[in-house]
Amino acid sequence: MDHLLSPTRLGGLTLHNRIVLPPMTTRLSGPDGHVSQREAAFLGARARGGAGLVVVGPFAASTSLQGADGLLRIDDDRFQPGVAGLVTALHGAGARVGAQVTAGQGRLAGPGTEPVSASRVTTPDGRRCRALRGEEIEGLVAEVAAAARRLVDVGVDLLDIDARAGGLVDQFLTPLWNERTDAWGGDLPRRAALLVALVVAVRAAVPGTPVSVRLTLDQHLSGGRELDTSIEIARLLAGAGVDLVAAEEGAAELPYLVAPDYHQPAGAHLAAAARLRAEVGIPVLVAGATTVQQADEAIAAGRVDLVGLGRALVADPDLPAKLAARRGRARPCVRGNSCLDAVRSGRALRCAVNPLAGAETALAVRPVARPGHVVVVGADRRASRPRGSPRSGATSWTCTRRSRGWAVCWPARPARASVPSCWTWWPGTAASWRRPGSRCTSSAPCGWARACWPPRGRWCWPRGRVPSGPTSPGWTGRRCSTCSTCTVPPWVRAS
Repeated sequence: MDHLLSPTRLGGLTLHNRIVLPPMTTRLSGPDGHVSQREAAFLGARARGGAGLVVVGPFAASTSLQGADGLLRIDDDRFQPGVAGLVTALHGAGARVGAQVTAGQGRLAGPGTEPVSASRVTTPDGRRCRALRGEEIEGLVAEVAAAARRLVDVGVDLLDIDARAGGLVDQFLTPLWNERTDAWGGDLPRRAALLVALVVAVRAAVPGTPVSVRLTLDQHLSGGRELDTSIEIARLLAGAGVDLVAAEEGAAELPYLVAPDYHQPAGAHLAAAARLRAEVGIPVLVAGATTVQQADEAIAAGRVDLVGLGRALVADPDLPAKLAARRGRARPCVRGNSCLDAVRSGRALRCAVNPLAGAETALAVRPVARPGHVVVVGADRRASRPRGSPRSGATSWTCTRRSRGWAVCWPARPARASVPSCWTWWPGTAASWRRPGSRCTSSAPCGWARACWPPRGRWCWPRGRVPSGPTSPGWTGRRCSTCSTCTVPPWVRAS
């Protein structure tokens, strides 16, 4: 992972590696938009884990047209002290700090808020939007520039402008939603006029600070924007002085493409980002479920410059440190998107495989006085190793039946049956937590690790019965169809 962990520069900003925590709505702060202790603890864990750049936000730069709707706010000076404390803490943890500013959600605004957009289009729930007037657009540009100034004044190192996933700026860029015939709509340069004006205004407000744009390259919508058009937009951005384009794909109507779930291939956005990098020559960050192996290879080949590992860092904030130390396997993100589903439903961020994500203050774990080993039965996907406790840990098992002293168990699966990554991570991790005096059996021929059991444990069917719960891939009965050697599943043990 030498290329992924290598330093780089963006304008005058030096990053100690290429790993970025991209901006994500977490709903960890209060409804007033101030930075909370929960938000600070969540971001601080990722900074201490080794991310080179932590991008906070999105921050609502204006509430004159629409409410913040669960976002952090920076539309007034009274929000600066909270942001200043957060930036100081993240710098102290070793990370550079970026901040994303958004001009609003436009047609995606929630109920109770007047939906506005480039034109009189409809919202996803059928409401009619009001088209913004020219003076409102100019006022919005000024408010975004003022918000950028507030953020840089409290120590932010990089400004990111939100032009993604069907938000207000994205609506101006796309003919599907922009039917204007004035200076803010029509041909491509006029549809891109708002975004270019935002870039110029922000650069004038914070000279010398690197500016990036989070841009959707392909919306995958009928009548929506495609990659060729987005490449032309990127050329306009490069001419306006943008230092970095953070590339993604999808739209609000297709959230599983914006944040590719387990049905999508890993690195789903990499090809489009690489083409943008090759044709425009501007530095590019790619997100979208890119694996660390893909990222390292793409950076080595010059296809991209940075990689956003948002959900991967939610699952394991120490991922960069583990890569740098070349020891320990990072807890894998299974891409079940329970983190995003919680936020979309109005709840705080959570994670299917990391119960501490978003709960770093409520579930603070301290080293135990007397190390031991804990097996949590029936905890489903919420059990986790207590961090900071060497030779002490917890794993989660779900029992299907108990018959005359035998327990039939399998590792509780953190997502859907189509996601095998945590199935192999949990047994291997449980084996690394074994207590003195226990033994760890060898892996099954098909690669499924058998976790640690008491010395008297033996592999056997309970009275010849097939377990009633889910089985490992390829299991058909008495023998494993993968290797044709295993005669018992790894979760059967003597109690």
